[in-house]
Amino acid sequence: MKINRLILCMMTAVVLIMQSCVKEDSDLSIRLSSSDTVYFDDSRTFTITVNTNPSDVLNDKSAKLTLLTLSGTENALFTLNGVKKTGKGTWDLEISIANNIFKTSFAVQLDYHRMKSKTSYISVEKGDPELSSLSVDGVAATIDKDGATCQVVLPTTTDFSALQLVFAAKGEKFLLDGKEVTTGELCDFSQVRTLSIIIGNAVKEYKITVCNTGLPVVFVNTPNKSAISSKTTWKEGCSMKILNPDGSLDYEGPMSIRGRGNSTWNYPKKPYAVRLDERSKILGMPKHKRWILLAQWKDRTLLRNDAAFWLSRHSGLEYTVRGQFVELVLNGKHMGNYYLCEQIKIDKNRVAITEMPSKATDPELITGGYLMELDTYYDQPKQFKSSFNLPYMFKQPDEDDLSDEMFNYMKNYIAELEAILKDETRIKNHEYEAYLDVDSAIDYMLVEELTNNTDFYNTWPWAGIHSGYMHKDKDGKLMHGPVWDFDYHGFVPGLSYFWAGAQKTLYYPALLKDPQFRERMIQRWESQRDTWLGLSAYIDEQAEKIRLSESINHEMWPIKNNPENGDEDMTFQNAVNRIKDGFTSKHSWMNKNIYYLK
Repeated sequence: MKINRLILCMMTAVVLIMQSCVKEDSDLSIRLSSSDTVYFDDSRTFTITVNTNPSDVLNDKSAKLTLLTLSGTENALFTLNGVKKTGKGTWDLEISIANNIFKTSFAVQLDYHRMKSKTSYISVEKGDPELSSLSVDGVAATIDKDGATCQVVLPTTTDFSALQLVFAAKGEKFLLDGKEVTTGELCDFSQVRTLSIIIGNAVKEYKITVCNTGLPVVFVNTPNKSAISSKTTWKEGCSMKILNPDGSLDYEGPMSIRGRGNSTWNYPKKPYAVRLDERSKILGMPKHKRWILLAQWKDRTLLRNDAAFWLSRHSGLEYTVRGQFVELVLNGKHMGNYYLCEQIKIDKNRVAITEMPSKATDPELITGGYLMELDTYYDQPKQFKSSFNLPYMFKQPDEDDLSDEMFNYMKNYIAELEAILKDETRIKNHEYEAYLDVDSAIDYMLVEELTNNTDFYNTWPWAGIHSGYMHKDKDGKLMHGPVWDFDYHGFVPGLSYFWAGAQKTLYYPALLKDPQFRERMIQRWESQRDTWLGLSAYIDEQAEKIRLSESINHEMWPIKNNPENGDEDMTFQNAVNRIKDGFTSKHSWMNKNIYYLK
């Protein structure tokens, strides 16, 4: 009897245990505890988190996980690589996806003791985090998406320890050196920082470098950040601010801006003309309204114009353009290294000759001053070709201020000079000296030759001087200068062993027929040749000054045109050495050959 009771109790216990197990199995479940959208990166793996009931069910080897398609069959695109318990009833499933799949979905099914449960469907996409814009302290970064770098150039004295970071990006989460960051935060950029943009398992990293180049920074803003698309129409209502390298304010005020240049306006890096609302001193240069931002895209060194101006300042020419290397930030975007310089104008601080009244007709008033450009483009509204086929164009007075009497006076003046220069007897009698300032003609020629400037004698669109200037004051003589435009074809070593134009251009072929002119030219050379040798040291000084700026500029604006100067693929230092070689070899060659120039 006791045995029967014992058996009955045991059977009852087994039934209770079985009932308990059935109850637990009937509550079998698996559900997502992470997002129902996941992203994978180039490794094509991702992790999802699930909760299960019973909590330890996946420890049981009889439990089975299956990844399902939308139709409920096993999904062959996915492979379950591993299961890791992360908490009570919480598990991370590591999954990989087949190649060439960029968007799909699946569900996870749990089989246990003939019971089944599945998750909701999960959307799976390839993550594509991307940075669309970034600025630091209000200055837009130059973003290299392929190299995953961001470069921001700020004034020298900026406190790099607390700068506002603003960015727009496609991402779910953003980390700066591993710490979560939001746009608009103040961040320390005293060293290179890494911005990580995260979408699921996909991460894109950008190295952010904030630096200064030791150069002034020019900030130009146009209305509504509108583009500068014309080189003939001024965009008005703009503003310009210039910060010195020490961060102090050099200039701030309203201005207008437009494009400029002939062929240079068609290059990727655009040059600009600036017109201030009021005459102002800029970066130590005398007051004026009109300035130029030279892009110098073709010049690997960025130094050719500045070097030529140094030679001019050490000649006897009365006026040489002043300029400074700067960083240009246009509508918040860093545009690279520019040369901010004076525009050639009649003014007491520039070409210091008389400004005539508008539309003057009085013979006593129309003898000057005139600022004439000689350029084979020959594209000004008021212009004439002389009997020497020289393309004279009126820069000042311009078409609005030039009367017929002014036009005819200057045209006749040139005709009278050229009539003398066509007669060898009159040349040797030095009659041309009544019309032409000889010293300026000599200094101008020597500077053009020392630079190997092919614009001194250009063959396109026809043979003659390209980008040259002359001027004439009231009751004065015709004077050569200022010098201008050396950013390509200049200082090329291969051009150092012949005359750039002295025997072919302007009035030099005629003037060289006069022994007295040649004697004065040699005397001038001998008095200045040692001084001019100082150019090499000046080039080294300027190269060091712009070294960091140049490296950033060259990344932004690589030279992709047909070779012009022959240094397009060189390192900066090799290109600098090459223009110094071009100068010193020409200087040495001239020192031997100037005595035979006829």
